[in-house]
Amino acid sequence: MAQNPMQRKMTNSFLLGMFITLLIAAIVVVLLLVNMNKIKQENEELKSAQVEVTKLVYVATDTIPEGNIAYGTSEETGEPLELIAQQTVSTTLPEDKLLTPDDLMITDQNTGEQTVKVLRAKFEITPGTIITKDMLEDASVDDSERLMEYNMISLPSQLLEGTYIDIRLLLPNGEDFVVVSKKYVEQVSYTTIWVKMSEHEIETLSNAIIESYIIDGAKLYATTYSAPASQTASDCTYVPNQNVRTILEKMVKDGELNSLLKNSWNTFMSSGYRDVIEAYVKKYDSDEVSERVTEGVEEEVTEMQSARDTFLESMGY
Repeated sequence: MAQNPMQRKMTNSFLLGMFITLLIAAIVVVLLLVNMNKIKQENEELKSAQVEVTKLVYVATDTIPEGNIAYGTSEETGEPLELIAQQTVSTTLPEDKLLTPDDLMITDQNTGEQTVKVLRAKFEITPGTIITKDMLEDASVDDSERLMEYNMISLPSQLLEGTYIDIRLLLPNGEDFVVVSKKYVEQVSYTTIWVKMSEHEIETLSNAIIESYIIDGAKLYATTYSAPASQTASDCTYVPNQNVRTILEKMVKDGELNSLLKNSWNTFMSSGYRDVIEAYVKKYDSDEVSERVTEGVEEEVTEMQSARDTFLESMGY
């Protein structure tokens, strides 16, 4: 039966609507299939990347407390100390993150001679943990390293042994300089800390101590690292005076270290950091400087002698 124009128009509209609906549905299905295929491919790639591989790695053989030596030589007995050992395990950790035998040795570039590194744990490591490079830090002994005692530094009220600190010099105008950075506190008492320092650190801090005695309102103080495992050492922005720099240039034997020191000094001197300190020091005449330094040193010696007497009494002397 023939359709009138109105019926024919409605039929055509219906068919067109059905066609458009089917076309949209087809496009949606195609997009879904493409996305599903992409997701499947990404999952396969992820699974492939995470396939465990058997590797020879270093593993903690015992609990290694934060700051303790994991490998090297015992500071107390001088005996070899190894709290890590090689084991074959299955792991997804990438090769460049894992500790290797080469990381345990120091090679002299001139002679080829190898010496054992001293590696300290950045945080507590539990037994069976696979050791990665970023878990340990090099604590190998510098020939010039000495265990130094300081009682003139303002310490945090809750400072504990095994903490990492920066020692800073604060000036009356609010400028604040890092003198030495990320030092491990070996021991601490009420007002005194013991830290291992290299020659250039000893000379630099000694200069800062003297200048803290000279400058009214200056403060030499320690700050602690909140997350030493992940925080790098601060840049040392304090530049010692010319006399100390000259001494260090002659004393520091390592050419690379000497170059690094000079570059650091030049960087911060060009920023005017040393000029700020010099301006304060020059406010005082030679007699005032001598008087202030003498007073500071005498107080330091008196406190150290008192601590020494207390120690000897505890030992029964």
